[in-house]
Amino acid sequence: MKNTERVDFRLPSETKELLKSLASKKGLKPSEYIRRLIEQDANNISCRQQIHNPSHEQLIENALPINVFTNGLLNNPRLTLEARKIITKEMRNYVGY
Repeated sequence: MKNTERVDFRLPSETKELLKSLASKKGLKPSEYIRRLIEQDANNISCRQQIHNPSHEQLIENALPINVFTNGLLNNPRLTLEARKIITKEMRNYVGY
């Protein structure tokens, strides 16, 4: 591994033994085991952020079906003007307009 740095931290002796055991079961040194856990956790956080903090493009993509439905509803010639006003008002409240 290139450009490595040393990190020192304390663990209770039971945790240290557990670390050695878990790493050994995977055929890894304790430092490699910890590095992989950190990378897995970072990947999981990244995936969760994409779900909880979607990009602008993802927000647009997710809104398209709702937009198509709403436009179809509002453009229905059988819909009364009063019903259009109510739907428009509710949609503005929904999107914070």
